[in-house]
Amino acid sequence: MALSANNLTVFVPSGFTASFPVGVDVIYAGALLMINLDGYAVPAANDGILTASDGYWLGVAMEYVDNSAGSAGDLEVLVDIGGGIITTTHDTGSLTIANVGDLVAVSSDNTVDAVGTTTDITCGSIQEVDSATSIKVKLLPFGVVS
Repeated sequence: MALSANNLTVFVPSGFTASFPVGVDVIYAGALLMINLDGYAVPAANDGILTASDGYWLGVAMEYVDNSAGSAGDLEVLVDIGGGIITTTHDTGSLTIANVGDLVAVSSDNTVDAVGTTTDITCGSIQEVDSATSIKVKLLPFGVVS
């Protein structure tokens, strides 16, 4: 499920940040982001609309930005691009300690799933399994492709 409010409480930042122009979107603090092929930061998704052929893993939004009423690039968002650690939800809900180290891909700006196809946008690997659906993910730095 996509974010509907800021959610930075579950993120341990890397300390490496950069600003990116925002597409025509609302981005919540703590959102998983991708950069689309036009070069704009957008909320991450792998819903058949935005996939690996449409953009690349970027990082985690450090602030809220609402550019829904503007034009692409009117505003910028500060993004942690260094590969921090985030506690997030896993879509399938069947994880165990045996999944530590598995690669995960974005499902939405707030959830991840197992890497399974070439259209997946890989964002990191499972560092810790808190429950069947709650995991800590070591995120990939921007520019690193798994």
